[in-house]
Amino acid sequence: MYYYRVYGINLATEEYIEALPQIPPPSVVDTYIYFWQSPKITWESTPLLRGKPEYDNEEGIPYQAIYLSENGQYRKLAYRDYINFIISNDGQKLYVEAVDPNIKQNTYLGFFLGAGLGYTLYMKNIPTLHGSVVDVDGNAIAFVGQSTAGKSTTATSIAQLGYPIMNDDLIPLFYNPDEQLWRVAPGYTRMKLWEDASRVLNQKILAPIVEDVPKHYVAIERFQTDSRPLKTIFLLQGRSAELTQPSVEQLSKQKALMYLMVHGYFYTFYETRMKHRLFNVLGQITKQANIFSVIMPHNLDTLRDSVEILLNYHQQTL
Repeated sequence: MYYYRVYGINLATEEYIEALPQIPPPSVVDTYIYFWQSPKITWESTPLLRGKPEYDNEEGIPYQAIYLSENGQYRKLAYRDYINFIISNDGQKLYVEAVDPNIKQNTYLGFFLGAGLGYTLYMKNIPTLHGSVVDVDGNAIAFVGQSTAGKSTTATSIAQLGYPIMNDDLIPLFYNPDEQLWRVAPGYTRMKLWEDASRVLNQKILAPIVEDVPKHYVAIERFQTDSRPLKTIFLLQGRSAELTQPSVEQLSKQKALMYLMVHGYFYTFYETRMKHRLFNVLGQITKQANIFSVIMPHNLDTLRDSVEILLNYHQQTL
């Protein structure tokens, strides 16, 4: 049995996963993971929640959907052409089931590290944002935004200045009552970069995340294994060919809360209870962290200067 600690929870599985930080056998295992096992469960035929209809196949099967077991004790996060994640309601059991018997290791690992663990955190009622995090002098700086906004690219560029990476893709939030602060729990020792960003940042490519998609894993040279208080959030709103340096605006608490809500990980699949929890948590986050809206230059050659400007905003508001 292998044991790992990632995103603030302890995992146990018989599968060796190179990207995850290993730990000795813990006193408490939060989630047991069973790869390539299919428990005998009968599922409701109609999805509880489903992805966009434009991605349905000819039979009307959604590309991405969540199904509820007939006994109500399990959820299935289904990716039609690739993989299923079957999760108990308490998040203590996670079954990984291949839809495609020829799925490659890097592809299933990409789904597992993102969607599989992300939905496990959801089932454990752990509020989670979609983004990347860097530890700067003991504080967490988060980069949040839609896919292709440049979250991983920006975080990796800051890491090249000597700061350790904490997270890529998932930002789980845990409250420390002694400090009365929300902290970010660290993730795993990989980043996901588009091919052009990997070239500009001179990062060694490990493997493609999904076949035929020009996005790859790269190794993290410095990785922070301890949680850090969340102090600054940069909401990446896109890129502009007209800019030579970032356009930065500090947001009011009300505006920041509105923007942050839609960046909950799996937000389109959130049920009412979790939307309420995320709203309450992010309301507290807006009082703790400085939050900026950012439009980055389109030219990646400006990246080094751009991230130094962002670091100045972070340091000036501490």
